[in-house]
Amino acid sequence: MPRTDSVLSLVNRREVDFKVNSRLQKKLHVTTNLINRLGLEQTLYGHTGCVNCLEWDSKGRTLASASDDFHVIIWDPFTRKKLTTLHTGHHGNIFSVKFMPQTNENIIVTGAGDYEVRVHNVVCKELTRVCVCHGGRIKRIATAQDVPDIYWTAAEDGVIRQFDSRAPHTCRIEKNVLIDLKTYAGDYIEAKCLSVNPLRSELIAVGANDPYIRIYDRRMIKIIKGLSFNPTNSPNTEDNVPPGCVQYFVPGHVPSKKKCTDRELREYSATYVTFGPNGTDLLVNLGSEQIYLFDIMTKSRSLLVRHTNDNQEVSPPLKTYCDSDSFEKCTVVADAPKPYLPEHINVLKLAGNTLFEKEEYSSSIRIYNEAIGEYPKSSVMYSNRAAAYMKRDWCGDTYAALRDCITALEFDSNNIKAFFRMSRCLYELSWFEECAKLFE
Repeated sequence: MPRTDSVLSLVNRREVDFKVNSRLQKKLHVTTNLINRLGLEQTLYGHTGCVNCLEWDSKGRTLASASDDFHVIIWDPFTRKKLTTLHTGHHGNIFSVKFMPQTNENIIVTGAGDYEVRVHNVVCKELTRVCVCHGGRIKRIATAQDVPDIYWTAAEDGVIRQFDSRAPHTCRIEKNVLIDLKTYAGDYIEAKCLSVNPLRSELIAVGANDPYIRIYDRRMIKIIKGLSFNPTNSPNTEDNVPPGCVQYFVPGHVPSKKKCTDRELREYSATYVTFGPNGTDLLVNLGSEQIYLFDIMTKSRSLLVRHTNDNQEVSPPLKTYCDSDSFEKCTVVADAPKPYLPEHINVLKLAGNTLFEKEEYSSSIRIYNEAIGEYPKSSVMYSNRAAAYMKRDWCGDTYAALRDCITALEFDSNNIKAFFRMSRCLYELSWFEECAKLFE
C-alpha cells in the first residue's frame, strides 16, 4: 500500500521508524494535504493604492505592507487589526519594506521609486534617516539576522549598496558601494532583486534584467565610494570585485551570451530571488518565464560530461531499429530484462501513461513527479516524464526533458528511448555539436 504524506501518518510512523524523525520537519514543511487545504483566510483593508510588498517579522506574528499610497501599515493579521500606519514621506511607489533584525520590530526600512531609502521608527512614527545615494528606483532591501545593524539595497542604477545603521551617513561621498553591476555588465544593467543567505550572511544573491543570477561573497569585496547619483554617468572604474568571489547561475536552456545580443538577453529578467531556510537552495523567478530552484552547494558540470564520466561500467548497447521519421518509434531487438517497479509505482506509471495518451501532459507530469518522489531511481519514470515535457513544450520544458533523459541513462544505460529523446532535446535546443557527438 503506498505511503501517505499526511501529518498524522508521518507522526505515527515516527514512533516505529527512527529514520522518519530526521525527515519529519522537512516533510511537514509542505505536504500535499496542506496545499490542498490552502484557502483565503482574510482580506486586510487599509491601503488606497496597489500593495507592492509584504514583509513578516522574524517571529511570524506581525506583517508590514507597503503601497503606492506612500504608506506602510503594520498589521496583526491573526486578529485582523491595523497596529500602525506610517506616512513614509516617499514620493514614488514603495517597492520594498524590511524590519531591521533584533529591534523588536520597531525599526523598518523602505525603498521606493523616488530613488530614496528611508529608515523609520515605528513606535515614535519618526523618520530617522533618508538616503539619496542611488540613481535609480530602489527595487529591493535585504537584511540578515546575524548582522542586525547592516542592510543592503538594490536599485535600477545597477548598484548594490551596504549601509550600517550605527554610523552617521552622508550621501554621495559615503563609501557604501558593494557591487556596481555596470562595471561588469554594461550601461543598461539594472539590479532588480536581492537576497542574503540566512545561514551564511556573507553570501548575497543579486538578480538583474538579464537571465544570470549572481551570488557574491562579500567578505572578498572592498566597499568603495560611489559616483554621483546621475544615472548617465559612466560605470565605476574601480575594480573592487576580485576573481573568485562570484558564482553565476542560469537556466540551461537559455541561449548563451555568445549567441545573443544584450538586447535579447534583456528579454529575461530576474524579478525575485530568495534563499531557502537551510541556505543551500536558491529560488528564482525569471520574469515572463519560469521559476527555478538552484542547489548552490553543488558545482555544476556539463550534462553530457556527467553522463559520460559517471557511467564507467556501461553494459553493451542494445541493437535497435528506429523509424527514420520518429525517435519515438524505436524497437529493441535484443532481449532486455524489464525494469522492476514496485506495484504502487507501476500503478502510477500506468496512470501517467493514460493521461499522456489523452494529451493531458501537465497532469501526467504531476503523476510522474509523484512516482519519482516515491521511487527516485526508476529510469523509465524519468524517461516518461521527459516525453511529457517534450510534448507539453512550455518554455524550459525541453531542457527539463534533457535533464530527465540523462538521469534516466545514468540509472539504465540501455534505456534506448531516453537516448533518442535526449538527442531530440539537444537538436531542439540547437546544441548541434553535442547532438552529433552522441552518434560518433
